[in-house]
Amino acid sequence: MRAESRRLFRNGMIRLLLVLAAIAVQCWWFIVLVNLVRKYAPWISVLYTYIPFLIILYIYGRETNSAFKMPWMVLIAAVPLFGVVMYLLLGHHNGTPGMRRRFSAVEERYHVLLRQDPDVMRTLERRHLKLYRQAYYLLHRSGYPVYRGTDVRFYDDAARAYEAQLEAVRDAEQYIFIEYYAIEESGAFEELKHLLKKKAEEGVEIRMIYDDLGSNFSLRPHNFEREMNAMGVQCRRFNPMLPILDVFMANRDHRKMMVIDGKIGFTGGYNLANEYFHRTSPYGWWKDSGVRLTGSAVRSFTVLFLEMWNSINGTDGDLDRYLDVDLYEKEAGPSETLVQPYADTPLDMKRTGEEVYMNLIRAAERYIYISTPYLILTDEMTRELTSAAERGVDVRIAIPGRPDKRIVYAVTRAYCDDLVMKGVRVYAYLPGFNHAKQFACDDEMCTVGTINMDFRSFYHHFEDGVLIYDRETTVRVRDDLTEMFRAGRRIDRESVERYRRITQAGHTLLRLGAPIL
Repeated sequence: MRAESRRLFRNGMIRLLLVLAAIAVQCWWFIVLVNLVRKYAPWISVLYTYIPFLIILYIYGRETNSAFKMPWMVLIAAVPLFGVVMYLLLGHHNGTPGMRRRFSAVEERYHVLLRQDPDVMRTLERRHLKLYRQAYYLLHRSGYPVYRGTDVRFYDDAARAYEAQLEAVRDAEQYIFIEYYAIEESGAFEELKHLLKKKAEEGVEIRMIYDDLGSNFSLRPHNFEREMNAMGVQCRRFNPMLPILDVFMANRDHRKMMVIDGKIGFTGGYNLANEYFHRTSPYGWWKDSGVRLTGSAVRSFTVLFLEMWNSINGTDGDLDRYLDVDLYEKEAGPSETLVQPYADTPLDMKRTGEEVYMNLIRAAERYIYISTPYLILTDEMTRELTSAAERGVDVRIAIPGRPDKRIVYAVTRAYCDDLVMKGVRVYAYLPGFNHAKQFACDDEMCTVGTINMDFRSFYHHFEDGVLIYDRETTVRVRDDLTEMFRAGRRIDRESVERYRRITQAGHTLLRLGAPIL
């Protein structure tokens, strides 16, 4: 098994390097071509001077975060032609106009299937105005309803969440939808694959989406897809890596969800790979979490999956069998529990994931506890965190104690130091790598999902999460976060001040380049 994993990693690395090499050759040829044209057509030099300037003005005028704009403006000003090519390849996170039209058309078609029960919002407004404001944003800005009649189970360990998923798959009767950023075809996934084959033989419809880049080092895509299709699992690869210049290449499907019969839905921070379930330990103890929803709120996850499936390749006509209202009335949770699943797409300007996080920070009166594997913040997010700490809110953040990517971890530490100096308490999770993405606020509301606190999640990736308005679940998430803080080492002011003069220049450079990572 280890030999096979090493072989898959090697093949994935070779494939990635070949794609990058082909793109680099195209970039090089474009630069050479422009320089040749400049040599024989002097008037091109005028364009060479002014086009980068116009692009800088375009970036400056875009409706996006200033910290995201600055590195690209500096790069284009310093190395105009190279900077322009890199920006077109990696910096234009909203995709092409054609791509936006295609995804938007599918989203408009499916989002009308998400309807808000007005009684739920009226009840929430009457009982708790603060929670109502959170729900109002997601409903009116992004179109995601609030549901009651949904049971919520929080899992503080991905291994237990995965066991619950396997059990739900065993009981599936109609369909199973699976969407994950990374799938590793070994170990833990073999158990799921065996079950999927059995359920397909029983006549259960099974669909699977995975991201090509996310699974590049653990799958042989064509072999995997052929095997899945042969055993009755419809399989689609999101945004295949191709050796051509493509502005959509940086946009990845980072979602992690499973839907069973429209009645049960799972999401969380974990992928379908061995380290998430402690089958391997490359970075010590892998900390992750997830939630299971049973009831009406699963409708949103069903629609989100069908949106992505048909955005990749539109094939569905009649959706009634997937969205039968009766399915959502069979199992209901406590009436006071309200649940609001949501998603984020890089193809619009809404920045839903970032705004949900900032709204929770703004709403905090007693505490806001946070877990994230990466802490690469926008100026606005930094301001909200430090402002909350300065008004007396207990602001705590758990980050990994061991890095999975050393450069990204160095950038995380650069942002940590500034937060610590302004009163935010940051803890490095010592047992290993903390990959959980969760917030808890004032024992009133919490969110669990796939969204990291970094530019890639906020601006480049398709993401998902669930906002839960329920004291019992929020307390469980809070207690899990508290255990992470206890198992961690607090980064204190003294240690930051001790090394600040030495690290300040390096941290400035790291933060300047952070949005490109």
